[in-house]
Amino acid sequence: MYIDDCVQGIDKIMHCDDLIATPINLGSSELVSIDTLVSKVEKIADKKLQRSYDLNAPRGVGGRNSDIPSSRKFLIGSLTRR
Repeated sequence: MYIDDCVQGIDKIMHCDDLIATPINLGSSELVSIDTLVSKVEKIADKKLQRSYDLNAPRGVGGRNSDIPSSRKFLIGSLTRR
């Protein structure tokens, strides 16, 4: 998702009376792990971070992505494809 698409989506969500007090996802359906996110930031910043992992810590989910079917109902056709 491009930033202009995100801003346009947020604007539409904020001005939609049907979405008052309704949780809605706005994002990409691309799965992103924390490692992948850190790698992308490292590349942008031209820095390399030392990573350490606590293997005894709770695992949680492997990654995050956005499940956007309800978003599409309100935003369909308004976001730019590149």
